[in-house]
Amino acid sequence: MINDFLQNISSRLRNENALSDITWSMCQTSENFKKLFLNFFFPEVVFDNITRFERESSEGDSRPDFLIKNRDQIYLIECKIGDRNHHFEQYCTTFNIPSTQLGYITNYVLWKESFKTKTWHEFYDMLNENIPENISAEKELFTAYLGYLRNVCSIVKITRKMKIEQVYSLYSFTEILKSSLNRSIDNYTLEIYKQDLQTEWSGFYFKVSVQSKVEIKDIWIWAGIYYNREKPLICIAIDNKENWGKPFFDILETPKLKSDQLIYAKEPSPGNNQYFVYTNDNFNTMFDNASNAKEQQHILEEYIDEVIRLYI
Repeated sequence: MINDFLQNISSRLRNENALSDITWSMCQTSENFKKLFLNFFFPEVVFDNITRFERESSEGDSRPDFLIKNRDQIYLIECKIGDRNHHFEQYCTTFNIPSTQLGYITNYVLWKESFKTKTWHEFYDMLNENIPENISAEKELFTAYLGYLRNVCSIVKITRKMKIEQVYSLYSFTEILKSSLNRSIDNYTLEIYKQDLQTEWSGFYFKVSVQSKVEIKDIWIWAGIYYNREKPLICIAIDNKENWGKPFFDILETPKLKSDQLIYAKEPSPGNNQYFVYTNDNFNTMFDNASNAKEQQHILEEYIDEVIRLYI
């Protein structure tokens, strides 16, 4: 349950302040986590007399993410994800500390002479190797935090051996999807607008034009495959934006189209700015077991057509 909670949190609270807040809360909750966190930045320091452990302690025009006072010495930690507005010398001057007492962590490689710079990927690896095994509640907490960190910082760990020849299937799927989204059927026409290729997915934005006695607005929506998981997910995404997919999005929100009435499940994205209509659990098996590529394209087109009919 803790893991699910933090995964849901990561979809909404994912900026640098949120990451620092969650990390500070972990330090306040688990003494083991706090020790690992501090040792990650200051391995030569024995933190045995901490009198201050503060989040965003302000002094002058400086407000570092973490301030730690140990044996009358001040230590600072600054947390970044993508921000490149740095405060190395400023913090040292304001708090009158040497560079060795400022820890700095980013989600990109950063080098600064005389300063200690780390990455969230390095912190993830260190923490993953030090998950407490003897206390189940703490182990669950560490695991949940690692999941949160993975999502917020886009940390990907590939552990399964790859088969390079299977990459051709992605090219093949893209080609049959392209063909499936450029056709006319019954009373509507599908036409590709542009390709959308990212690290985690591949797909196309396409136009849906309906020929009907009653005016039905043209819409532009997305279809593709998410392959950032062991079981790839084929889906259609409908944006809640004017001149894109809003007319369809509004229909999907109506009570008459509840999930249990569909062959294919649907769910809103975090923030309710998109609906994902995705294939059922049997789709991948049926697709993989098809006798040839032509039959696979037919299965894909059946799914696309069924979703489009929800709109018309």
